[in-house]
Amino acid sequence: PREFKTKAMCDIAVIKNGHALKFVPEEFKTPSLCEIAIKGKEGSSSNLEYVPEEFKTEELCKYAMENQEFYQIILNYVPIELRTKEMCELAMQLNPRNSFRFVPDELKTEEFCLEGVTGTIENLYFVPENNNDNLYEEKYTIEDSYYDAGGGQEWSDPDDFW
Repeated sequence: PREFKTKAMCDIAVIKNGHALKFVPEEFKTPSLCEIAIKGKEGSSSNLEYVPEEFKTEELCKYAMENQEFYQIILNYVPIELRTKEMCELAMQLNPRNSFRFVPDELKTEEFCLEGVTGTIENLYFVPENNNDNLYEEKYTIEDSYYDAGGGQEWSDPDDFW
């Protein structure tokens, strides 16, 4: 029961397992406890999800990004105002498939969008309208698609492919 939880008990739990931060009442969370949940010996970048917004610093978020597991989507838990170009580039290097959707639209250049769509075509949904029109025009042609599919081994002309 909640009435039996003490600050000392919560501190010990987070030191032993950073994921315990999820169960710590907000009034017991401190910047140092949140840092332990992420950077501590038993910490994890995924615990950024449970850190209150007011304790999320650029340094803490960058640390979480740089130390995330390959399957994690940490950018989702970084406050919008801390999602810099560098932070988003790092997220895309580590996990382009799942990070692209959390990149602010104002940072999505044509090259950035192409990288996101290359990670998974589902990211096309998250490409801003102003970047959709010419996304493939110069970078990827029907002929490229034809050869990527192995069509070059069976047909001599891309028009025959269709």
